[in-house]
Amino acid sequence: MSDYNIYTEQWERQDRRAAKRHTKKRLKPQPTVQKEKPVNYKPALMRLAEVNALKGEIVADFNRGSRGSLKKAYRKLNYLRENQADRPDLFAKSLSDINRRIFDRHIQLELLAKAITYNPNDSVTLTSYGTALAQAGQLEKSFEMFEASITVNPSESVTLNSYGTALAQAGQFEKSFEMFEASITVNPENSVTLTSYGTALAQAGQLEKSFEMFEASITVNPSDSVTLNSYGTALAQEGQLEKAFEMFEASLTVNPSDSVTLTSYGMALAQSGQLEKSFEMIEASLTVNPSDSVTLTSYGTALAETGQLEKAFEMFEASLTINPSDSVTLTSYGIALIEADQYDEAFKMFEASLTINPFDSVTLTSYGTALIEVDQYDEAFKMFEASLAINLKNSLTLNSYGTALAQSGQLEKSFEMFEASLTINPESEVALNNYGKALVEAGRYDEAFEMFEFSLQVDAENGATLTGYGTALAQAGRFEEAFKQFESSLQIDASDSVTLTSYGTALAQAGRFEEAFKQFESSLQVDAYDGVTLVSYAAVLEQAGNYEAAIVHLERVDTKSYTDDQTAFIYLTLGRLYYFTRAETLGNKYFDRAITLSSKQDAALLYAAQSILVKRPFSAEAMKRLKQITQQSPRYAQAQRMLSLNLVGEAFYDQFNVESDDELTDTQEFHKIIYHKMNNQVNLLRLVIEEIELTPQATENSRAFLTAIKQGVRTILAGIKERRQLEKKIRRDIPTRHYHEMIELISKTAHDITDFVNNKLFGLRTDVQEFLKYELIATDPFYPQLEQVLAKIRVAERGLNDLKSINQGIKIRPTQFKVQELFDPWQDLDRLDHAKIWFDVTNGNSEFYGDRQKIISFLSELIENSLRHNAGQPDLEITITSRDVVNPVIQSKTIPDERQYLYLSVRDNGVGIPADKKQWAFLPLKTTSDQGSGLGLFIIKRTLQKMGGQIEEVGQQGVHFKIHIPYKTRGEL
Repeated sequence: MSDYNIYTEQWERQDRRAAKRHTKKRLKPQPTVQKEKPVNYKPALMRLAEVNALKGEIVADFNRGSRGSLKKAYRKLNYLRENQADRPDLFAKSLSDINRRIFDRHIQLELLAKAITYNPNDSVTLTSYGTALAQAGQLEKSFEMFEASITVNPSESVTLNSYGTALAQAGQFEKSFEMFEASITVNPENSVTLTSYGTALAQAGQLEKSFEMFEASITVNPSDSVTLNSYGTALAQEGQLEKAFEMFEASLTVNPSDSVTLTSYGMALAQSGQLEKSFEMIEASLTVNPSDSVTLTSYGTALAETGQLEKAFEMFEASLTINPSDSVTLTSYGIALIEADQYDEAFKMFEASLTINPFDSVTLTSYGTALIEVDQYDEAFKMFEASLAINLKNSLTLNSYGTALAQSGQLEKSFEMFEASLTINPESEVALNNYGKALVEAGRYDEAFEMFEFSLQVDAENGATLTGYGTALAQAGRFEEAFKQFESSLQIDASDSVTLTSYGTALAQAGRFEEAFKQFESSLQVDAYDGVTLVSYAAVLEQAGNYEAAIVHLERVDTKSYTDDQTAFIYLTLGRLYYFTRAETLGNKYFDRAITLSSKQDAALLYAAQSILVKRPFSAEAMKRLKQITQQSPRYAQAQRMLSLNLVGEAFYDQFNVESDDELTDTQEFHKIIYHKMNNQVNLLRLVIEEIELTPQATENSRAFLTAIKQGVRTILAGIKERRQLEKKIRRDIPTRHYHEMIELISKTAHDITDFVNNKLFGLRTDVQEFLKYELIATDPFYPQLEQVLAKIRVAERGLNDLKSINQGIKIRPTQFKVQELFDPWQDLDRLDHAKIWFDVTNGNSEFYGDRQKIISFLSELIENSLRHNAGQPDLEITITSRDVVNPVIQSKTIPDERQYLYLSVRDNGVGIPADKKQWAFLPLKTTSDQGSGLGLFIIKRTLQKMGGQIEEVGQQGVHFKIHIPYKTRGEL
């Protein structure tokens, strides 16, 4: 048991004995045995000077803090109680007076709690106890004291002000403001209340109104250093640093040794980048008061922001030695530990801080932000929600939550957070910039640009805004405008590595690799081991085909400060690059290291296999890794599909085929995926139709039409089922190992289902279009419902494209035709949907021997992809080119042997394929569209390989697919 607890318990026993001595039920005198005989004090009112002297001794003994001095302090308290036994109210006031002059918070709380028992209706004591409890973080209990005090004296401005301050500390700003308003009503010129109110408003982000309060307080008392300091702190928060400095200077003119002002001034100077002067101020504050935990914490924070983490930790440790329960210090220490990547230690600090003050929104938000860095999104969201439960209008939390939601892909909800934040502070550059970045992620470029433009109206020289804007413009393909933003940012700070790296990335996206390399090199001159720059530079070098240099830069990254998952990502990239340079042993070594480190080992296995398959289709190493993904993994289905798609012919059949008829069905998983997709689309169409409820005023014609289209959809579903059952029945009679006969059956069924469904859907679509055009007016309630049906029919028709492609990929059916015939489906069109379509054909009369329908399907797939991925671009242009070429350069290599090729290209001016996704474009089940299956490009590439041809994507602004197919004789085919 501590000294403090021993003497508190001793005093409690003495208190109980004293109460017994003063009761009429006492049977006989209690002998008093005292080791130290007290002075025979007279009644307090008669000998006030002696009582005050005794109280001074008690204060001195408590503040010494030694075991002996604490014992003396409690003994003298007993003398004081004996002296004032007939005036409990006077003893309560004495306890309050002593409390105000001692340092130990625990003893303060004990004395005030005791004072309340002697005079429970004294509003001053109740207010003092409430204030002490709030300072100790016991906010709920403090509120009880303030409520009790207000019940005794509703018009006491000190109580109202103290209550308001405690409520603001708990984040209950609305109720806090009510208290301050009530206090101002009692005393409109109370500068303490006006300053406290201003401080609370600043904490809530209502800076303009807070400035009004501070100005009013200064009008009342121009020399109040507390007001001047608080005003300066709020101005610094708003970014008005010059005016903030004026306030701090004025405060120091009043009191040059005020450590609070010196510390606040130092923090504002650090914010402005004046670090040396900042540290001078804080050092001066510590000279005045070396044991001030607030100053030590502020110094630690400033040091951490400048990267002096070890020294920062010393300051935090010193602060916690003075006050181990200071939640602000614990939180600040946690934030600094995050900077040092010491996440486990940081989380301990945040947990300790929340144990002391569970309602601290700064701690909750900081904790949530730190959790995001280690991908613990669910736990982070709980922290943000808890912070918003305290204060729904906390713009810092709203911004952090919105950013985290955007990172996790929950874009719509992130927009809600940013909108809420901007409602509170419409000129918050942080909110505007992060909102802009999230809108870019959603492809909503015009809205994103508005955010960046508005942010620049707030501060035209904000380098972070200019860089973010430039990055967004580059992603939208508006490179020249992007480069202007980067140049403007570099004029502000030519050595900003973030800007230099972002500029380099954008130049690479525009295909200006040499200029991009210069920007990356400039960034590395600032910091040769900057991980972000090295990783980004490596990605661009890879894009340029310089794999060896990319490896050199990635291997320079110091992964000691990275999380295991971040390190695993770098190792996976190195593994892929080594495969590209044919150093497969090293590649496998890095893949193995990455898989060991990754918290999502199955995802790493899948990535490694995909990386290998990019360069080595049908690789046994890739197959081995895919087979390691267990049935318990959520990635098992994708691994199995990757296996099925990358095994061909008999190898595919041998891998999945078994004797059992039930398991034999799994042999066709690849085809089942598409059948199921078609069934799902038609079922969705059926559900849309079934949910249509006609109004009582609907015509008989409308009712009959709705019945007809319902029956039409049921007919389609029944037809699909009938044809699948027929295939299954015939398959039973095919010998197990007759692979080619099995494939022919699948092909025939696929072709039959495609034609059947396509014809039925075409008929339904035509009927609906004609009914909308000739039978209904736009204001008819049935009209928008039928428009929904029409939209679903079109989606279902798109679903057929995948099945067509698969069916067409099974067997090559060559014919002789003129090249011009490949463009017949679009020959009479100058527009397609929302796009302008151009043809540049110089070899239309060339005779080509090949599978005409398959090549047309390739072009159709690429055109459809362009339309789908650029749905919101009204000025979309698609250009199709056709040439005859000899010995073309394909993937940086010239084809030998003087062979002639049919060259086809499809390009657009749309958003293009992001650089980091280009390498995956032709792998199966990889798609960036919610309407695609991720099979189209894979099937095109696989089918072209059967034709001896190739496809590559080389677009820099928009997509640009190049197809080369060799001219062949009938004998060759």
